[in-house]
Amino acid sequence: MTSLVDRAILVNENDRLFQQALDLCRQQDWKAAKQLCRVLQKREESLRLLELLAEISFQSGDTEEGLASLGQLCRLCPDKMAYVASLATQLLRLGKTEQAEQIYRQFIQTNPNHANARFNLAWLLRKSGKLEEAIQEYRQALAKNISGPEEVHVNIAAIYSELRKEELAEQELKKALSIAPDYPPALFNLATLMEEWGRKSSAKTLYERLLIKEPGHIEALCRLIHLHTLRAEQLEILNKLQVAMTSKSLSRLEAEAARFAMGKAHDDLGNYDQAFAFFRSANQLCQSRLPGYDTKAIEQQVDALAHNFDRNWLRSSKREEEFSPIFICGMFRSGTTLTEQILASHSSVTSGGELSLLADTVNRTGMDLMDLHHLDAKELDKLALDYKQGIERLFPQAIKVTDKRPDNFVYLGLVKALFPDARFICTDRNPLDICLSVYFQHLGNQLPYGSDLNATAHYYVQYKRLLKHWLRLMPENVHVLDYDRLIQEPEPACRALLDFCRLEWDPACLTFYKGHNAVKTASVWQVRKPLYQTSSNRWRNYAAQLLEVRQYLNRELGLAL
Repeated sequence: MTSLVDRAILVNENDRLFQQALDLCRQQDWKAAKQLCRVLQKREESLRLLELLAEISFQSGDTEEGLASLGQLCRLCPDKMAYVASLATQLLRLGKTEQAEQIYRQFIQTNPNHANARFNLAWLLRKSGKLEEAIQEYRQALAKNISGPEEVHVNIAAIYSELRKEELAEQELKKALSIAPDYPPALFNLATLMEEWGRKSSAKTLYERLLIKEPGHIEALCRLIHLHTLRAEQLEILNKLQVAMTSKSLSRLEAEAARFAMGKAHDDLGNYDQAFAFFRSANQLCQSRLPGYDTKAIEQQVDALAHNFDRNWLRSSKREEEFSPIFICGMFRSGTTLTEQILASHSSVTSGGELSLLADTVNRTGMDLMDLHHLDAKELDKLALDYKQGIERLFPQAIKVTDKRPDNFVYLGLVKALFPDARFICTDRNPLDICLSVYFQHLGNQLPYGSDLNATAHYYVQYKRLLKHWLRLMPENVHVLDYDRLIQEPEPACRALLDFCRLEWDPACLTFYKGHNAVKTASVWQVRKPLYQTSSNRWRNYAAQLLEVRQYLNRELGLAL
């Protein structure tokens, strides 16, 4: 039998070994630290030792043992949220979102009143696309009196916005502000929602209210600059942004956004050299975090799509299907949003916006873009049903819905098989204006080519190659809408567009700018006013900077720009 004195000595020795293991961790000698922990395991079973083993395992790359240690901690302490959160975080890092969800579900079974667990599960559910379930868990977190309920309401609002339920999103944001009147995320999100609805005055008021709380709020300052055309007598906002840009706490994305906004401001003022310098600086920042643009890979992709999705494939994959969706696609900044607004002004058409539905449906097959032509009849039927049900779920009362995701043009061969009578509207525009507009827009992580003018020009050439193939393959399904012709002769272009979509003429399509639907793209303010011609041939203000791109496009496309 061990005496009290012996046990005290043993405890002190264990403490000494544990401290040595900690010291080895600080030296990043993970192997020696783990060996020492193994010795300790024979002498004690403790939570602190399992915590240390988990840390050492993840730091040394032994993910399996790290997960095992965290799992053991969760079993030993089923009421301790910290262990569950650590395990879920590691699972999420490994892409095991479903397992992370399950960890929280198990914890909630034994701790049903744990509000933070509900909140974390809701976050995971939203990440997995389980939006309605996520809302339910956020509601549960509120019911369990979670601290900081205003954040929960903002998160619910974001989901409602994704679901195209903007009125419900507005209600949640106002609930957040009723709890915390100066809560910046709620003010900002409500302001952007006002922008989407075209309520410029309300958006401006909210942004200014936010700036009273946080004078250096970069995003609010940038949005105010994008809200209207800046005039020489309105330089106060520009000066405020310049001051905010000097902050040492500026994130990379904020630094990018600020430079794009400065470029836009100087473009408004006609200071074109200064504007381009800011846009160049912004894009250089973007390039440092975006994947490189691989010209050969894109060319090979277009070659493969044209080869794989040919007449023989369409003949062998033909389906009987009455559902005939309307897709609007093309290059970003080529007039897709304007086209959708025109159609959405028709009494039979609902604006779907930039839906991820098609890409998400395709991604669930687990197949690469280049392998989709191997889908069999059963798989094609499931794809078609999933897409159709997705549209019906999002827009249950709609007669016709537009799906305006520009880069959907790579899927048109597949969609022709899914929905033989689908309508594909492919937008086009002066390629120099497209290149410039893409370069001048902060498009986040969407476009590997977007931060380089030459890369954008190359991608445009590949778009034209693929468009030519789709026109040859299925001319009855494809309508090319030329933005520059549309703004010159609106009514003939609109009539041709409606005829193609098999819609009766509706004069409201010519006054599209009076629409009240939410617009969630960078063209939000351009489509809130009548057609204007100042965006055509805008490239001439930057002719010197576009010389190389112009020569390339002329050579590749046989143009005389």
